[in-house]
Amino acid sequence: MINSIFKTDPSKIECINSIYQMSDMPDKVLDSEDDCYIGYEEIGEGYSGITRLTLPPDAVECSKLIAEYVKDGILLDLACGDGAYTVPCAKLGMKVIGGDISNKMMSLLIERAEKNNVSLDKVMLCRMNALDIPINDESIDCVIANSVLHLISHPEKVVDEIYRVLKKDGVFICFDDAPGRGAYGGNQYYDATGEIYRRYWEYLGKIGIKEKKYSWKFDRNGYCETKFSKEEKLISWNHKHVEKVEDIFLPRLSSRGFSAQTTVPEKEHKEALQYALEAADKRFGEGWRRFSISFTQGDIVATVFTK
Repeated sequence: MINSIFKTDPSKIECINSIYQMSDMPDKVLDSEDDCYIGYEEIGEGYSGITRLTLPPDAVECSKLIAEYVKDGILLDLACGDGAYTVPCAKLGMKVIGGDISNKMMSLLIERAEKNNVSLDKVMLCRMNALDIPINDESIDCVIANSVLHLISHPEKVVDEIYRVLKKDGVFICFDDAPGRGAYGGNQYYDATGEIYRRYWEYLGKIGIKEKKYSWKFDRNGYCETKFSKEEKLISWNHKHVEKVEDIFLPRLSSRGFSAQTTVPEKEHKEALQYALEAADKRFGEGWRRFSISFTQGDIVATVFTK
């Protein structure tokens, strides 16, 4: 049933590591006068650090709400990445199309599912470009697109594509932190991460490489309200979490996982990283990698846009 909704018969599409290759667009485009975007092919497992094989607690909570809307229909997890949402949704038995521009990230999705004994029998993974979703009009019951719109220079085009593939009364669900959610008790954490990040760019600046953030602002709600009706739902949740520098920040920086690192050449990146780490060792001693920050993650706002 899923196969029939695609513009091209999947049986005629190359499949690599259980991922259908439905786009030949590059992983990232940064110098176009038209559409620019960032994919995470080069980042891979460094993006999520030590959490890359776990089921994120917030995504698990969100998947319960998603299931209420998907029912027996089809969910499109657009820019599914390493499966933070796809895998919890698959665990609940949903039919899911996971789409991303990065084969590497989706291979990590498969690994995450295997680690957690989650079947992907009802999941179809597709390399696709969110600017040109390879799915027929009005074929999808629910779409989520977690943490992707800010990585595309014309995100309204992605919203238009989401609208196109949704059935009448289909929903596009977005998740945001509720006010009051945040961190505390992380002074050493912030000191260390701030020092490392500053020293990293200090080194690069000396050799003529300037920090440039590839992230585009977008009034998501304002634009979506021109096409959809909107309803907000609060997911009541309270979760305490402790994170060390070596858990996520350091793996992400080391793998060039911040948007400003996108154009930094590998050789210069390694040199800058070594310079920054040595500076941190000198200032804080060897224990800085274990400096931690505590989070109290509270309610989640689910914005449901209905076609």
